[in-house]
Amino acid sequence: MDMRLLERFTELEAQRTRAVAAVATLPETDRALPMAGSAWSPAQVLAHCAMAEQDFVRRIAMAAETGTAGLRPTRSPLLPIALLAGRHPIAALPVPEGMVPAADVSLESAARNWELVRSDLRGWLESVEDPDRGVWMIHPILGPMSATQVLSVLEAHGCYHAKRHFDRLAARRGT
Repeated sequence: MDMRLLERFTELEAQRTRAVAAVATLPETDRALPMAGSAWSPAQVLAHCAMAEQDFVRRIAMAAETGTAGLRPTRSPLLPIALLAGRHPIAALPVPEGMVPAADVSLESAARNWELVRSDLRGWLESVEDPDRGVWMIHPILGPMSATQVLSVLEAHGCYHAKRHFDRLAARRGT
């Protein structure tokens, strides 16, 4: 894997590990209860993160199947805004309908699914020749994205949920 991608992927893995660990510190009953300021339980937030990443992996596979010849990575002004909103959440962002997790998800199933999805993502990253050139997937709002841009959006999404949910859990539990 390209060293730049490996560094970014390693940080994504650390982010996922911290999120799962923060939820694991909670008593089992609290894992299923909505958190203050959120409609979702901690386990649901983990499930949502896995669902979002699964959607990215699905779109990567679609782009590989259909081809992206002639496309260039986005220069959309929405990309920096999306990254900023993820890293500095000031309010809840709207959630696409297909990204709402089931109410009865467990920590174990959410964590396991996210781990499997992350493994799929790593497999795709292994095939990237130039992380900044070429289109790796097409996002429904942001448009054609390079591998570096995909990882940036996934990092921002993780930061958003870490700051809105998991960091508060860790602070509350003293971990």
